[in-house]
Amino acid sequence: MGPFEWDHGYEVGIPVIDEQHRDLVSSISMAITQLSQENNPQELSPLLDGIAQHAGIHFKFEEDLMEAYADPRLQAHRDEHASLLPQLRRFKERNRAGVPSHKLEHVSAFLSIWLRTHINTQDRLLAAHLKRVGAKEAQA
Repeated sequence: MGPFEWDHGYEVGIPVIDEQHRDLVSSISMAITQLSQENNPQELSPLLDGIAQHAGIHFKFEEDLMEAYADPRLQAHRDEHASLLPQLRRFKERNRAGVPSHKLEHVSAFLSIWLRTHINTQDRLLAAHLKRVGAKEAQA
């Protein structure tokens, strides 16, 4: 799998969310690049921790916006966010256990597919809601 890079097609039209998504994509890309260059599987755990921390901050921001602007899809969005963090923990556990099927390519594919799918479904719905209700964050 090639590098995970930002594409303007991922923009949802809410500047602060788009910026956070760019940062998250960059963080995932840097982690993948660092791992592939160092070829050191022991480095995977701290990198996954960093991605989880970055994602957690972003997820809280989105969920707080949804709550503030009464988005009816808050719980579904929250559930989808919550599904990522246990998967990152499983990657770390498999890596620590030395499971051979746990490869960088699998982690890279999972993270990029999860984030692309989430942005193009849940986050687009959030952006549409924020624009519809006139949220100040939706003002460009």
